[in-house]
Amino acid sequence: MASDESGSQVPAPTVVAAMVALDLVRSESVPMWASWWLVDGLDGEHLRELAGLSGRDPVDVGDALRRSLAELGVVTPGISDACDEVFTFEAGRCLRHETTEEHVVEVVERVARASGYLKDMYDTPVGQLYGMDDEWEGGWGRTVAELRAEVRNACATQLEDHRA
Repeated sequence: MASDESGSQVPAPTVVAAMVALDLVRSESVPMWASWWLVDGLDGEHLRELAGLSGRDPVDVGDALRRSLAELGVVTPGISDACDEVFTFEAGRCLRHETTEEHVVEVVERVARASGYLKDMYDTPVGQLYGMDDEWEGGWGRTVAELRAEVRNACATQLEDHRA
């Protein structure tokens, strides 16, 4: 998987397909991801077109992204698998220090809403962090250090489960 100029891992097309399933894609980011996919050795007419877009028109980006994913043979997963894919990607980013524990908790909240609070989402280690944002933002309960440790443990378990 490619890394951008900052060293942060670029989401693979399968992760982006999961983000599409959950309506979590920001169109401004997609052309750059497509560029990195090209650098990583993926290719196709639609992918090159996507990489050349500015990202300012979400309709153009969305259309080009759907064509590119199809061209690459990437199928948009069901909601349950999409939740797991996004959580696994974010868990890896957190453990590589590419994002914060707070960001992971924010993603859990967004995925919960996007999935319609799908029960399967809560069955994943990272999904079990749902609701932690209230404790974090409210300043009650565990310390910030304890919350961060719990997030990192959930991320490690998520990656272990995904490798198994």
